[in-house]
Amino acid sequence: MIPGGGYHSYFEQVVGFASRGELEPEIRAARAEYFAETGEVREDESGFEARIEAFTEWYVLERTAAAGNRTPLELFLSSQRAELSADDIAIYEGFRQSFRSLFEFLKVNKEHLIVRDLAADSKLGIFERRTPAGMTKGSILDARVINFGGEQVFTRSVVYHPLSVRKLILAQIKALHGQDRAAHDALLHKLSIARLRCDRYHRVDVERLYRQLLIDEPPPA
Repeated sequence: MIPGGGYHSYFEQVVGFASRGELEPEIRAARAEYFAETGEVREDESGFEARIEAFTEWYVLERTAAAGNRTPLELFLSSQRAELSADDIAIYEGFRQSFRSLFEFLKVNKEHLIVRDLAADSKLGIFERRTPAGMTKGSILDARVINFGGEQVFTRSVVYHPLSVRKLILAQIKALHGQDRAAHDALLHKLSIARLRCDRYHRVDVERLYRQLLIDEPPPA
């Protein structure tokens, strides 16, 4: 059963914990580290909120703090466990099973979006009562899956890639067949940068921007 209010009200509790006290310097260092790789985004840019969410999720769920070699989520669970209910603990433990990947939207089945995890080449049912705006059959999206209340849901950091580069992306996925998740993560990183450039340089052909990063073509003159 999905708890009322959605996952984000619970996630915000961890974010608050991970942004203050001994962890306050960690989030500043993490932001500098993250955006040095992906490029800073401005508040007036398309996709700003999703990219900030992606950073926050990475920081809370994946990045290990300098002290203790544990993620902020793990530190939260360790320090707050005695004050949490059994149901809340189960929710936060479910967050530890989150993962980010590239997905292809296939169809809607009642209250679930049926998607293919392109890295694992497996189908998932993502709990969602309404089909998100802009999602059509064949859409390729960069998203994080989080376990919440016994269901798998997408977090708020979903980024869509243009349908015009769908075949190009699928060709890159095919070329990675048999490689580990790290190789797919490297592709995700390149695609994230390509999407950002696409949002910024409206006069440059979308496919050309993606090809520059995916197959090392020279930049446009």
